[in-house]
Amino acid sequence: MTSSSRRHTVLVVDDSAFMRKVVTEIIDGSESFRVIGTARNGHDALRQIHALDPEIVTLDVEMPELDGLQTLGYIMSETPRPVVMLSAAASGGRDDPTIRALELGALDFVRKPSGPISLDINSVGAILLESLRAALQVNLRGVGMLARPRFVAHAPVSGSGRSAARAIAIAASTGGPRALAEVVPALPADTDAAILI
Repeated sequence: MTSSSRRHTVLVVDDSAFMRKVVTEIIDGSESFRVIGTARNGHDALRQIHALDPEIVTLDVEMPELDGLQTLGYIMSETPRPVVMLSAAASGGRDDPTIRALELGALDFVRKPSGPISLDINSVGAILLESLRAALQVNLRGVGMLARPRFVAHAPVSGSGRSAARAIAIAASTGGPRALAEVVPALPADTDAAILI
């Protein structure tokens, strides 16, 4: 097998044996990924990560013993790697785990299939595989040690003698909340510009 046809390794973490089976079948059914192992809780996941060194982890939010958010915190501090969170449903409220997971370093948040309905599984499967493909593009080396942004001052361009409106536009995608947490506080307090995120 050539390096270009190598399947990337994934650890599937979920307390439900049924969901581990469903997610494993989705991943193993792709040409790009293969499940290297499964874990039923956060403690088991951390052991499996150290033993198997998967490239990507799918991680359930709600689990006994050590939940998904706690496990994610350990993963990102001990052995950073791309993590895609899975949940039966996001609450959408003040305690929504989606935002907290992204703050902790998760790259995406995917709704788990709601049951054995094949249409739902196929739809969620396509979303999950797309998230895994995106996760491969992320470099997490030195996570937590992000370089401070450099700002380069340029003379304002003015062709009519009027002062130009100033704006700073910041775009973010996968890993954006973590990067924004570093960039926004580093902006000068006396910035004379609108900041668009």
